[in-house]
Amino acid sequence: AQAGSARNREQWLPLLSSGAVRLALACHEAERRYALSGLATNAKLKGKQWHLNGAKAAVAGGDTADLFLVLAHTAGPQRSAQDATLFLVPAQTAGLQRRPCTLLSGQGAAELVFTGVRVADTGCIGPAHDVLPWVEDHLFGTSATTRATPPIPAAAPEPMDKPSTRVRRP
Repeated sequence: AQAGSARNREQWLPLLSSGAVRLALACHEAERRYALSGLATNAKLKGKQWHLNGAKAAVAGGDTADLFLVLAHTAGPQRSAQDATLFLVPAQTAGLQRRPCTLLSGQGAAELVFTGVRVADTGCIGPAHDVLPWVEDHLFGTSATTRATPPIPAAAPEPMDKPSTRVRRP
C-alpha cells in the first residue's frame, strides 16, 4: 500500500482486504534461487504500456491468486539490484500462463510464464528501476543487497563431565 499510487490503492485495497481478491508475490526465478538481483524476467516500456517477458518459480499461493505482484528487470544491461520494478498483473492478463504446483510444505503454488504481457504504466508499483531495496526492506525485512550475512555461530561443545541427556534408540 505504501508504494502504490492513489489509483491502485483505491482499486485494489478494498478488494484485497475483503478477501475478494487474492494476491501472490512473484519474485523468485528458478535459475536465481532466492537472489532477487540479476533478474531474467524483464519489462520494457513501449508508449504507456510495459511488456513483460520471463518466468517466475515457486510463487506461493500462485495457484489460486487473482493478482500477482511481479518483480522484473527494467533498466540497464547489467541487471543490477537498482534496475528492478514491481508490477501489478491480474491473473487473467493475456500472455500470462500459470502452471500450478505444490511446494515441499504442501502449500499450493505456481510457476508463471510471461510472454508479451502488457501492463499499463499505472500498474507500476513503487519507484521504477529502483524498487529492489524497498522490496527487501518492506517485504522481507532485510536488505540483502546492502548488508553482509552474519557468520553462523559455532555450536558450543557439550561438557564432558555431565551425563548425556540425549535419547538413544536401538
